[in-house]
Amino acid sequence: MPTSDERQSDPEGLISQVVKIVETARDDLNGSLGTVISYNVERNRYSVNVWLQNVPQIFSLKPGNLIKASAIEKAKYSAQNMFSEFQRLQKDPRVRDQIRTMYQSSQRFLPSFLSPERFALLSMLLFILGIKFLGLSKMFMLLSLLSLPIVVSLEDIQRGTDMKSIVRNFPKNLRKTVVQTTGFTGVSEKVALVGFAIVVCLSIKILVTNPTPLPRQMTRPPTPVDVSSMNSFSAEDMYKLGYDDGIEKKSFGTSLPAEASLILPSEQQGLDANLGGGFDSA
Repeated sequence: MPTSDERQSDPEGLISQVVKIVETARDDLNGSLGTVISYNVERNRYSVNVWLQNVPQIFSLKPGNLIKASAIEKAKYSAQNMFSEFQRLQKDPRVRDQIRTMYQSSQRFLPSFLSPERFALLSMLLFILGIKFLGLSKMFMLLSLLSLPIVVSLEDIQRGTDMKSIVRNFPKNLRKTVVQTTGFTGVSEKVALVGFAIVVCLSIKILVTNPTPLPRQMTRPPTPVDVSSMNSFSAEDMYKLGYDDGIEKKSFGTSLPAEASLILPSEQQGLDANLGGGFDSA
């Protein structure tokens, strides 16, 4: 349970929650969704971050103007935030410069007849064909395997380094990536290359190996019971046949038709075993 200090600093438990703004004097703000950042005890106001016209703004609102958003509203708010962030990054000149640099760098590694746009279209087509022939899991494994050298050499690619230098610096960058990922500093460049080669070999083996299908178990359909031949036997006739079997110390159901033995209860069919192969007459 929250302590008294926690209740005082957040009486409604709204901090870090997605809320819906209601009953304010601003019609453009009512119905908007936002994230509660903090609470001012002296003013009894919550600070709420709201995206209005794709611009984040902070509003100081009373607890009565805020209600917790539903699950659908939270999903809608997350989608709106992602779209607004994308638009903001799209307009950021630094992001544009970085994208332009990467575009120009990619042009140097592609043939003259293949533009980055065509390369992206061809990659998408190959991805679809790969899913069709390899399956989704193997295709993602292949993409991970192909993207690993790119991720390792990403800094050199962004700086516009030539291909020979990228290949020459690959062992050093690979060791750096391993150290940053695992935190283990005792890895040498040779050990990192051996580990990379092992991962590549195992991935290729998985990609080229077809899984062995499990054998299908054949099940025989149950034999239908033909009870038409039993219409001539009454319950009294069956009882008499069973009684005669007992007098003559025969197995239970010996004189009964085969169809009758199929529909007899299992406990009656096991009666002979329990009685030791028959019973004496009274």
